[in-house]
Amino acid sequence: MTIRLNVIEPDVRRRARISHALNGRDAHVEIYDDVAEAARDGRLGGLVFMSDEPAGALAAKIGHLRAATQTILPVVGYGEDPQPHHVVAAVRAGAMDYLRWPFDERLLDGVFARLANGRDRFVQEEMLRSRARARVHGLSDRETDVLTQLVKGLSNKEIGRALNISHRTVEIHRANMMSKLGAQSTPDAVRIGVYAGLDELTAAAELLQVA
Repeated sequence: MTIRLNVIEPDVRRRARISHALNGRDAHVEIYDDVAEAARDGRLGGLVFMSDEPAGALAAKIGHLRAATQTILPVVGYGEDPQPHHVVAAVRAGAMDYLRWPFDERLLDGVFARLANGRDRFVQEEMLRSRARARVHGLSDRETDVLTQLVKGLSNKEIGRALNISHRTVEIHRANMMSKLGAQSTPDAVRIGVYAGLDELTAAAELLQVA
């Protein structure tokens, strides 16, 4: 089955090199200058390769693409000098993977293998993550801090010590946080926090082959 590959890349020379790298993979490659041009194409589907330029912009680009198309597509980001914090931000925004450019053929093969084995699962899980991020976005900074500590498994007293606030203050923020999230229990709140990316992505650099 031929897959559609959408490359969003502003640099003309690199577009040509990327197209060459992706051709021959039983794929139909479409090229776009930017997110706006890609969003205007009503046929957009398959897999998106998107440049992380300027460095660290990929997370925002993913958000713009989703808002403009009202769809969730697997996105593979790439950059010449990936920085771990940029990679983590991209993953939190929903990137399926992040590669160093020029592409390593072995890692590129891995992207297509994961896509073939779990595209539907990725989209379903990303929908859950997107909803969780929207819920967490509605929290105050302190409520987010409390949820982050809760995801780490800390008790109210431990959260209070970590945030340098009283046990009673933690209880108030926690109650407000649970209400805003619509969480019915502590495990429910933790699950939302994990899907929103509040857990530490300690394996991100290794997983995405950036180190």
